[in-house]
Amino acid sequence: MNSNPEISIIMPVYKVEKYLARCLDSVMAQTFENFEIICVNDGSPDNCADILKRYAQKDKRFKITTQQNQGLSVARNNGMKETSGKYIYFLDSDDFMHPQLLETAHYFITKYNKDVVCFTWFEEYYRYSENIPPPPEYHVQSLPFKEVNSSIVPHLNTKTNGFEIWFATWAKLYSREILEGISFMSGIYYEDVPFFYALAKKNPRTIILKTPLYYYLRNENSITQTFSAKHLNDLYTTMYAVYEIYKDNPQEFTFISKGFFHNAMKDKYKLIAALQDKSQKVQFSKDFAQNFKSMRSKGMMPLHFLPLKYFRWFLRFQVLSRTGYMFKFKGIYKK
Repeated sequence: MNSNPEISIIMPVYKVEKYLARCLDSVMAQTFENFEIICVNDGSPDNCADILKRYAQKDKRFKITTQQNQGLSVARNNGMKETSGKYIYFLDSDDFMHPQLLETAHYFITKYNKDVVCFTWFEEYYRYSENIPPPPEYHVQSLPFKEVNSSIVPHLNTKTNGFEIWFATWAKLYSREILEGISFMSGIYYEDVPFFYALAKKNPRTIILKTPLYYYLRNENSITQTFSAKHLNDLYTTMYAVYEIYKDNPQEFTFISKGFFHNAMKDKYKLIAALQDKSQKVQFSKDFAQNFKSMRSKGMMPLHFLPLKYFRWFLRFQVLSRTGYMFKFKGIYKK
């Protein structure tokens, strides 16, 4: 391990033996070489430990730490404690990096003295392929970018001339200082969301790139690709956590209500309406109605500034909470 690394990469590892070597190869292929990678083995029961050991023997920049299975958030938090770099990057072990990811992000965060650099990604809709095309080669100093020196909340999922910020933790390089006092909520899905908003509350000086620097592979076993009672309950937990962060900031709270809160509830409503299991639909819709009422009482789902495109969804939420009927695109479903 480099004794004075510029960048520390944190990579939790759990049940990814099929993808791990490809991910680690992408780390070794980085054109920016002054980094360390903290590989947190989260009690993976497969061959991940052996794979990590082989790479650590080949490259001293690889550091392995092992814990009992405690989940992604705890693995990231524990990985943070082992870092020594000036900048922090979070990598998911079933994805992989463009060879110039660290080079590009480091160039912009240092040249423009920023706290965060955001970028985009290549998204593939298959689990594994040997036919991924060669990565494009970038002339880093010529890449278009946007500077944000005020709140980044209005830029979340809002594309302006191609520039946009997303929740994904791996779509950013961070300064160590801006992450002081911020950690991932443990035991929940959607852990990137409260982490992002805690970061945004600090108004980080930010560069936004519209350049893809990361390969996001949709893994059918990934925690982002399934839907269950826990996913639904964790969504509510996440939304209340964001409420606590921003409830005393009316201007940005308005952006969050119009964007994240309404989008999240709309998406879950659609998933519940599409369920085939009647008993599951009854329970999920009841929980949805109760949480909608709670959010309304907290001012999280106001109507007076709601964009017209969400108005029909708001009416559906109201009907469900008051009458027990769930509207789908075709037909009506009763709780």
